[in-house]
Amino acid sequence: MNNSYPKSWSRIMTQTIAELNKKKNLTRPDLKRGALALVKGLNVRNKKINAESEADYIKAVWDNFQLYEMALSVIGMLTPQEVIETFPIYKRYDGHKYETKDYFSVQKSLAAYDLNQPINAVDDKAFEFLWDYDNDDLVEFTVDFMGAMSHINRLEKGKDLFSQLLEETQGIKSRLIEINGIEIITFDHDDELD
Repeated sequence: MNNSYPKSWSRIMTQTIAELNKKKNLTRPDLKRGALALVKGLNVRNKKINAESEADYIKAVWDNFQLYEMALSVIGMLTPQEVIETFPIYKRYDGHKYETKDYFSVQKSLAAYDLNQPINAVDDKAFEFLWDYDNDDLVEFTVDFMGAMSHINRLEKGKDLFSQLLEETQGIKSRLIEINGIEIITFDHDDELD
């Protein structure tokens, strides 16, 4: 991949946010452009949060999360039809074989939506919509957004989302260890950690 590609999308994202922030009323094309710039820009950013102090780390985690929330909010303002135009459904047809999302499962999930009403018109359904949608950019965005939520959960509860889920549902506790400068999460049953 060309090294200027990530820098370009980061720059486009920053410029688009600044430009759209100045507008009093956003048009439908503005929302589509904003969603595209935010998703592409966030997808190419370095996911590792580096900070010199705990306060800087906390600020960086919250700033990152707020960017993802902003992007999700903009996506929620789009109609499903606009999402399809901006982020075409990936043409994968063998989801039934591998029990994964595919073109047919996306079409089935789209049937629950009015294609010409904003996704968040009735409820905040943008995250649910993205969960069922199959486009490489939006899948990466959704996974990264879950990572941002996990960082927030770690700040608030001391555990990432996956560790908390395993402990609450399966009784499996986790701990963070460092091996050769790399943080590793290990999982053990309750009685094995004591």
